[in-house]
Amino acid sequence: MDRTREPDPRQVRIDHGQGVVVGDHARVEMHVHPAARPRTPQGPVRTILDIDPTELGIHRAIHLGPERDDARIGPAVLTPYIRRDHDETIVSALTGEHRSAKLVILVGGSSIGKTRACYEAIVRTNPDSSLIAPEDADELAALLENGVPSNTVLWLDDFQRYVNGLNGEAVAAGLRRQLAASSHRGDHLVVIGSMWPHWWLTLTRTPGARPRDAHSAARNLLALADKITVVEDFSGLTGPDEDHLLRKVSTDPRLRAAFEAGGPTKRIAQVLAGGPLVVDRFTTLVDEHAKAVLLAAVDATRMGFDSALPGALLEQAAAGYLTPELRVAAEGWFAAALAEATELAHGIRALTPVRSTAGIGSPDGYRLHDYLLQYATRVRRRERPPAQLWEALVAHAVSPDDASRVSESAQSRLLYRYALPLLRFTADSGDERSAQRLAILLAQQGDVEALQARADQGDSWAAHELVQVLAQARDFHRLKISADAGNSQAALWLTKLLAEWGDLDELKLRADAGDSQARKYYVDLLIKRGDLVKLRIEAGNGDRRAQDHLVRLWVSRGDVAELTKLARHGDSRAASGLVEVLARNEDITGLRARADVGDVEATARLVDLFGRKGDIAGLADYAAAGNDAASWEIARLLTDRGDFERLKDRAERGDVPARRYVISFLESWGNVAGLRHWAGTGDLDAVHALAGMLAKSGKSDEAIAVLVGALDAPHRPGAESLVCELERTAGFDPHSFEGFTRAEVGVLNAVHRILRSRTAAPELPPVSGPGVDRPDRRRDWVSPLSGKSARALVPTRTFLSAMITRGDLEGLRRLARAGNTLAAAGVLDVLADRGDVAGLREQADDGDGRASAVLAELLAERGDLAAIRERVDHGDVPALERLVRILVAEEDSGELRHLADAGHIQAAAGLANVLFHRADLEGLKREVTAGNLFASSRLMDLVARQHPRLFARLRRYGLTADGTPA
Repeated sequence: MDRTREPDPRQVRIDHGQGVVVGDHARVEMHVHPAARPRTPQGPVRTILDIDPTELGIHRAIHLGPERDDARIGPAVLTPYIRRDHDETIVSALTGEHRSAKLVILVGGSSIGKTRACYEAIVRTNPDSSLIAPEDADELAALLENGVPSNTVLWLDDFQRYVNGLNGEAVAAGLRRQLAASSHRGDHLVVIGSMWPHWWLTLTRTPGARPRDAHSAARNLLALADKITVVEDFSGLTGPDEDHLLRKVSTDPRLRAAFEAGGPTKRIAQVLAGGPLVVDRFTTLVDEHAKAVLLAAVDATRMGFDSALPGALLEQAAAGYLTPELRVAAEGWFAAALAEATELAHGIRALTPVRSTAGIGSPDGYRLHDYLLQYATRVRRRERPPAQLWEALVAHAVSPDDASRVSESAQSRLLYRYALPLLRFTADSGDERSAQRLAILLAQQGDVEALQARADQGDSWAAHELVQVLAQARDFHRLKISADAGNSQAALWLTKLLAEWGDLDELKLRADAGDSQARKYYVDLLIKRGDLVKLRIEAGNGDRRAQDHLVRLWVSRGDVAELTKLARHGDSRAASGLVEVLARNEDITGLRARADVGDVEATARLVDLFGRKGDIAGLADYAAAGNDAASWEIARLLTDRGDFERLKDRAERGDVPARRYVISFLESWGNVAGLRHWAGTGDLDAVHALAGMLAKSGKSDEAIAVLVGALDAPHRPGAESLVCELERTAGFDPHSFEGFTRAEVGVLNAVHRILRSRTAAPELPPVSGPGVDRPDRRRDWVSPLSGKSARALVPTRTFLSAMITRGDLEGLRRLARAGNTLAAAGVLDVLADRGDVAGLREQADDGDGRASAVLAELLAERGDLAAIRERVDHGDVPALERLVRILVAEEDSGELRHLADAGHIQAAAGLANVLFHRADLEGLKREVTAGNLFASSRLMDLVARQHPRLFARLRRYGLTADGTPA
């Protein structure tokens, strides 16, 4: 190397005692431990270049030993980094200008390079930003409470650790608020993290009725994230990228060894992290005691014990994995087994000792290699952990988060004896969800005493469930005690029982004491018994139910006297009932008396009665007083009698209904002169009728002139130019009518139809619906925008339906881009009708969930399961739901099980249903062992159907650790 040459400012030159390494920040060749960097942090702020990468969760690379010539590199150095397609995607997400605060989540399996990819991306894009890596959810919550400063990278490796515990929802909501606040202020904030695919599915899935929505805040937070999927291998590198890989491999013996061991699929990252090594050690361990310790660690972690595993837990649980003969061991067996399980091989441990306690000393816990956890979770999913493990978990779960997760694992496997103590612990720690789960489980077991004890301590969930149990047992005495103590649910159930037993006296006592539900049931019982005396008393005391019943009774009997009495006291329902009876009796005198005192309903009934009787004289007074209904009735009667002269006379005097009937007469007679007369007065109905008549007789120019002439003077020039445009294009664009009222648009719409008929263009679908009485007066092609001026017009459903029928894809897309949701749906309809899979896929890949659903249905109709599976592999939820429905219909339990094991809750539910319909008790038991909550429910259903006695026992006590009824 020419040391006299000026250094390249894009490169860093580091001498770490083993020679000189030169790296380009644009494509870093090698990273070394920060202790070797010539960099001094400014104050307490640390950037990513000041932190040991292993502190951020990057696995140490395997150590090959001196015989493989990697001793010169040393353990502090990361291997050269090989970029893949997702690296540029991460950088784009971090450097995009769409918002200043960014959330980027990498999703993929264990030991495939997610954390390293995050590290490299931050080195490239935010090397000078302050980096904060909270230890746990509590530390992150404290940070968010104080506010995250600008120009910060928030490092959240294993993202689920922060949003999945008891405090997880609060942390997720706080982080979402922080992102919003930073974006609003324009602060630069990067939140970057990673998680396994099943965690992404768990945190983002939309729950059904069961299980409850435990991750709503996390789901809302992750909806803001740029999700980037990290591929598991390097097999996708071809051409120049593959050549670059081979060059990199030649620079580092560890990378070369990983490349050689990675196989045809090039699983280099996993080998570098030691994943296959720890799996090989786990599967080939000869020492049975060491293997028992590792199995205990595996099962404890997969059951939800996320903290460092205490040695005492492992020692207590290990016995469950040993035969009676192997349990006979000399003193010191555990230390020897632990030493074997934690042995360092090629720089990697299957079980790593850690110390959380301050100060230096012996380990106080052990953590499982995450690649081994991923492997063991897959192969041991349907293996039952022994009772000793569950006992150890109950004894050593001192963290509420651990206890909550382990309790869920136990309860989903029907292991109530282990779930209950853990639920008590977490509920007593203040977790509301645990309190609810505990109360439901105690109620399921019928444990009244335990529920009562917790209710007496102020547990509202226990109090609620206690009432349900007491009501089911019809325990009147305890319900009364709870009701008298102020429990509203107990009071409700108590009154239901009293009503069921017909205890009027007790109901009356409770009603008089202010129990509204008791009064309701008391009155209902009186109604049922027909006790009019007591109903009158209750009605007189203001009870609405009693009053309503009496009114309905008097109306059905036609009792005018009783109704009149109640109406005089201001009872509006009685007044309405009285009018109904008078109308039914055709009592004109009585109705007129009610109408004279302002009873609107009586007036309406009277007008209707006069109309049915043909009494024009009786209607005239009301019409003269401005009653529109009376005017319409008079016009109808005159029309029925053919009395055109009187009808015309009323029309000339300004009677609108008469005018409408006159114009109808003139149109039916073809009287152009008469229509011209009324059109000249500005009547738009006459204008439309006249224009239609002229157009039909071939005088379209005159018809158009009549229509345009009817517009307000200021709008006529604009309308005339618009007519020219309509004539030139024979097209109807709703946006052309900006500035016109709805009535004027109706006129122009009529012009448009005349032009279309003149050019013999195909007609648009007919308009139908309320208010459309004549084909030539349709005015609902456009409608006012909600909340805006009546002059702001947008396409209506009818117009959009016509566009969809014509397959006007571009027009629909134009409207959809302008924000019209109906047009957006229309685009999908057109694409689906055309069978345009590529078009639908393009929209679905852009994040359109509706397009994903339509695409999934189209692929299903074609029977293209391969394409559906491909979309499922890329995280398409509608495709997954459609595939599950297909598999359930085909009862394909094998593929459903595969999808369920990958974390798809829809598949887990579908598998449980298939096994239930097959009455496959053993299959359901296996799924219960795997922790399938739906299988637990369906197992109970099947047992209830086949073995009712066993069901009662199973419901109360659950299963033992070995899968037998407790």
